[in-house]
Amino acid sequence: KAGFISAGAQAGPRSDMDAGAFCRLWAAMQRPIILKPKEAVSENGNLSYNTYAASTFVPFGRRMIAARPGHATSRSHGKEATLRMLELKNISWSTPDGASVLKDISLTLESPSLIGLVGPNGAGKSTLMKLLVAGLLPTGGTISVDDVPLSRCEKKLKEKLGYLPQDFGLYDELTVREFLDYMAALKGIRDSKAAIESAILATGLEEKRKARIKTLSGGQRQRVGIAQALLGTPEFLILDEPTVGLDPEERIRFRNFFSQTAQDKLVLLSIEDVQSVCDRLIVIDRGQILFIGRPEELVLQARGHVGVFLEQGGGEKTSALRIISRVNTAEGVLCRGVAEVLPQEA
Repeated sequence: KAGFISAGAQAGPRSDMDAGAFCRLWAAMQRPIILKPKEAVSENGNLSYNTYAASTFVPFGRRMIAARPGHATSRSHGKEATLRMLELKNISWSTPDGASVLKDISLTLESPSLIGLVGPNGAGKSTLMKLLVAGLLPTGGTISVDDVPLSRCEKKLKEKLGYLPQDFGLYDELTVREFLDYMAALKGIRDSKAAIESAILATGLEEKRKARIKTLSGGQRQRVGIAQALLGTPEFLILDEPTVGLDPEERIRFRNFFSQTAQDKLVLLSIEDVQSVCDRLIVIDRGQILFIGRPEELVLQARGHVGVFLEQGGGEKTSALRIISRVNTAEGVLCRGVAEVLPQEA
């Protein structure tokens, strides 16, 4: 039997959703959500609900990060202990053909904290985030939440989790509010109206709450993705490149928002300018951690190896100097370079 999932763990349209909105939601489905009795759903790698389970969720992939509808979660009652720490010990992950993506990763993420994950494309940042939300299973090592193995507390972690993957999809025929209402239902958030309004205000989507998603700009769609991650005031936020597509003013606003949010929860970000907002950095490259510490400690390590200078007619000063950025100024082209030994003027 196919239908729409309500917060009360039953099939059928939400009582506060009009027929037109429900029809648009159903038409927007790339394939129907299949409802199964809980007994028919495997706990090994799939998210199950109290009475029914969604075996397919198109926008965010095979494994939906959400709490069980009808379940008394910490989001709605606040009775459960808050998340204190995630610990990874000797984590490795390889592709099915044997290519190593992460190698012997060990680190501790403590709450509250704003942690930045830094590294070049292909370094393993997104893979690490997927392991933390149980979207992937490690091929080696262990992950624990407050000293409990993730395999034994995956449900509790997801009840406290807000996740924005690097690549996500949206139902174009829905309005912003309808989509967030749908996500709130999947996450089992009881006071959905308040949660949706809070997420809309936090992401500056007030004037777009009734707009169809297909009419939104790229930056506005990105803000919808951030909004769904914020639903239910999660204790642990994982945001993979959340500011992609945002204009400079919006990037500054969200940097400040993430910093404020991390005052009472654990926030893990993967963005280019994490050093300007994060109180801790994790530098990763080729699947290995190169640095863990405060931004100022990383700056001290880079002293003498990173510098700026005005570009001369001859281009790069030495073959060992790597130019990583160029900016036009009134005095000329200002370059930022990296080298084992910087030129004298850098």
